[in-house]
Amino acid sequence: MSKKKNLLYILFFGITCGLALATKISILPIMIIPFLLIKKFQYKGYFVLTAFLTFSLLFFLITPDSSFIWKFIFNSIIHSGKYGSGSANFVDTAQIIPKLELIYNNFLLFCIIYIVIFVTIILQLIPKFRNQIRANKYFLLLIGVFVIKSFFILLVIKQSESYYILPGLMFSVIGLFAVNSIIFDLFPKYFKFSKYLYLFIFSSFLRFLKSNYLKIILIFLLTVKMNLIKL
Repeated sequence: MSKKKNLLYILFFGITCGLALATKISILPIMIIPFLLIKKFQYKGYFVLTAFLTFSLLFFLITPDSSFIWKFIFNSIIHSGKYGSGSANFVDTAQIIPKLELIYNNFLLFCIIYIVIFVTIILQLIPKFRNQIRANKYFLLLIGVFVIKSFFILLVIKQSESYYILPGLMFSVIGLFAVNSIIFDLFPKYFKFSKYLYLFIFSSFLRFLKSNYLKIILIFLLTVKMNLIKL
């Protein structure tokens, strides 16, 4: 793209991220995606500066007592528990396993897609795949999605509320799209029919796992098994 178009995208990215950040401070991790996608370090600086200026302008206009807000944010970071109500440590380690189980039970699709993204990123450690994966135009995007989803998992553990996972959940679709593109480049012979056919099948399977149909089938099979045992 031309320099003019690059600067235009940077401006839009910066304003959008600054607006989102002023609305909800926990949206901060989404800035990792434009930061990774923007090529030159100078342009990355323009993006951060634009986002910071937009955030500052909006934040100080709508916040009557900014010192109270910053103190609240600081206490939430350095203390565990919801809104920093816990002890003076970053995370309550006793809550890690229970909160991961909560995420698994309530957001199974999120967990499956998170693992798929993680495995795809790990594939670059195999020398045979390293250059091909890193050359894919969606690789940096996938890294950004993984960082975002990891952050919101940590936020659930820290704040003890499962709904904090929802912003990270929204990035699952684009994460799957990036995975599909990378796997297509690695194993093109398995995509003879369509580049996106297997992604559609995988997505349909994930929806089936969360649907009531699966529960009905499991109950039916369990009932049949019990009847056979009685016979």
